[in-house]
Amino acid sequence: RTLGAVTASERLMLVGLHACGDLTATLLRCFVACDNVRSVMVVGCCYHRLTETRACSTPAFESASPLPAPPSPLSGMLNDVSDVALAVDEEGPTREREDESAAASWEVERDGVREAPAAGDECVGFPMSRWMRDRLPSWLGKSALTLAGHSTVDRIAAGRGTDSLYHATFCRAVFQVLWHETIMPALQALDTSTLVKPNVNLHLRANKFSCFLDYVRAGMKKLGVDHSMLADAEIIATHDQCYKRIEQLRRYVALRRALAPCIESILLLDRVCFLEEGGVNNVSLVPIFDPLISPRCVAISASR
Repeated sequence: RTLGAVTASERLMLVGLHACGDLTATLLRCFVACDNVRSVMVVGCCYHRLTETRACSTPAFESASPLPAPPSPLSGMLNDVSDVALAVDEEGPTREREDESAAASWEVERDGVREAPAAGDECVGFPMSRWMRDRLPSWLGKSALTLAGHSTVDRIAAGRGTDSLYHATFCRAVFQVLWHETIMPALQALDTSTLVKPNVNLHLRANKFSCFLDYVRAGMKKLGVDHSMLADAEIIATHDQCYKRIEQLRRYVALRRALAPCIESILLLDRVCFLEEGGVNNVSLVPIFDPLISPRCVAISASR
């Protein structure tokens, strides 16, 4: 049954366990709007899938002004380690995204931020509250939202070690080096009229492959790139050269993820404020999971 079919005498509770993206916002809006729903408990998840409305044109955790794409986001051989974690998808802790073609009819993606074409407040996953909209100087952006999903505990420090870092971040970063330094120039030389994207989405997990070479070949196949553009020896040499800096990458990723709880706190605060603005006074944030098992471990609980 739909909520509209519920009789006036019935009392309901909404429960969401790791409600993906905007589903958390939808549950909270249903709770505020429907008097029959007397309580709600929801654990949010997949923050990178949130639909954002932009308070201004500048993302809070990205460049304040448009910059031309550098020749390599990693400055050759990981010289600028900071770009590794910011420029690539951290595909280890997150599931491969499903095909989103069904959603394409009602939403578009601009600069990595999902937006409804004519989004009103009822369509927005963040910010939900007037309080946050009045104070947020800018939108967060996909990089920050993705980072928030790793919050509470730095998984590397929690014992996942070098193997996790290698598969979750390093392999993807080295593929980016190969893309910028070899594949992209070769593609542009073949067809100068085609604009080759500086950043590509692989959605491949490196730990599913027996070796880095197989991972690169699978990525090239998925992107429609001929294998002859890269020799096996060049792939292995680039990997070995970059691997010399993996400890520096580890320290940077750990430092970056230390910011994750701060970003998640912004999202949680916004949701609490939304409920209080809707006249709900009994609202609390309750940690209900072991953060070593699930970094998204805080439930929003409210009743009336």
